Amino acid sequence: MDPFLKLDRRVSVAIKIGLPVTLVSVAAFALLGTLSISEARKRIDQTFEADAAAVARDIQSRYELVEGDLERMAEYTRGLDRARSAVERIQVVREGFGNIPFVWASSAPSDVAVSFDPKYIPEPGRTIKLPARINDRDALMIVQGVDFGSAVVAVATYFSNEVRDAALTSLTQRIAIQAGLILALELLIIAVTVYLVVVRRLKRVERAAELVAAGDLGVRLPEGDEPPANDELFNVAREFDRMIRAVDQRTEELQEAVEREHQDAEKLRELDQMKNTLLHAVSHDLRGPITSVLGSARTLTRADELGLEPEARRQLLDGLSSGALKMQRLVTDLLDLDRLERGIIRPRRRSLDLQTLIAETVAGSGIVDERVLHIDTESQPMAVDTTQVERIVDNLLGNAAKHTDPGAEIWISAHPFEEGALIKVEDSGAGVPAELRDAIFQPFRQGPQGANVPGVGVGLSLVARFAELHGGRAWVDERPGGGASFAVYLADGDPDPE
Repeated sequence: MDPFLKLDRRVSVAIKIGLPVTLVSVAAFALLGTLSISEARKRIDQTFEADAAAVARDIQSRYELVEGDLERMAEYTRGLDRARSAVERIQVVREGFGNIPFVWASSAPSDVAVSFDPKYIPEPGRTIKLPARINDRDALMIVQGVDFGSAVVAVATYFSNEVRDAALTSLTQRIAIQAGLILALELLIIAVTVYLVVVRRLKRVERAAELVAAGDLGVRLPEGDEPPANDELFNVAREFDRMIRAVDQRTEELQEAVEREHQDAEKLRELDQMKNTLLHAVSHDLRGPITSVLGSARTLTRADELGLEPEARRQLLDGLSSGALKMQRLVTDLLDLDRLERGIIRPRRRSLDLQTLIAETVAGSGIVDERVLHIDTESQPMAVDTTQVERIVDNLLGNAAKHTDPGAEIWISAHPFEEGALIKVEDSGAGVPAELRDAIFQPFRQGPQGANVPGVGVGLSLVARFAELHGGRAWVDERPGGGASFAVYLADGDPDPE
């Protein structure tokens, strides 16, 4: 690009940006300077008025001591004149014969006996401000109307305008100097900023074009760092940036779509694996009970032919009952899990003794007959869903029995905890690895021995869901001494009125 064209473009941009800013700044400084000078003039005049009132009070307090003594009053007024740098002259006005006012005493002897215009004498307590000439210089005359209880009617105090003019001139000069310095600095900043912005944008566009050509769509031209201007260079930069962002956004959308497809495919794969696991587990768990039920049923149908004794018949009937119970538990667990997923199960609480409920559940469960069971519970009235708590205890006992050998020890305890109760079922088995302690409470997930232990992985997920319905939760830790320690916290609640 022609360097003269670049320079011309930079100057154009600088003018477009700097001129409005400069004009606004000048107008702002002018307005602020005018207001500052006006405020300074007002404050100086207020100071003059306060000094004039103070002079009148001083003379009034002194007058009672020197009443009628012109020389002493004149000396006093000269003292006041010298004590106040801005005061040019002080006059004490009295009424003479015919109520004609005249200067009775003054800090300037030449004023004594000079007549005083009556129209410049205000009412007592009032003030008049007038321009005046003192010693061929402009001055401000402030007349205070007084009532000394004598012939004195006013005190006129003259202030030289030179003091005020000097103060205002100094203030004006300071404002002008400050405004000039700030404007110069502002113009310098604008010039440098515009130059840097133009050069930086050119370099960025050039570099971005190279990266895009190389296939890198992650390059960005930051928006908002350049001043607004109807300039082709800025428009090109902005449009180039929008193009990159549009292409990159589309690429990200495509990548997100691909990622979603991968996630959907992974979910389908997991669902397919879960389906296969479920079918395998259900078929495995149902095959045993069905075979047992069919075998016992066929044998019983030929009981007379085979000459079975009553004891043998009773054992076959027990086998039928046991097989049917296993199938019932499996079907009930699957149905309950489905109802929980659809949100149509809620706890129906009723008041009871949790210790009694756990004892009845343990007594009615034949799962742990071949284990050594230790029970440590205490009486605790609570409002819970009887069926769900029974299922929690029954599933935890069944899980402990599945993962321990015959003769192993199982501990069950229930004690008050926070605003509810804590139920624990512990065993002396192999325990649960730390990395599986959350996963085993998910549907169709089993422990480390899941491949060798019957079950579809539903029982513990029901335990966790029933605990959540009771405002609690379920978790598993390592038991001191080895084994697993399953814990369930149940929050107490109000009985269901239904």
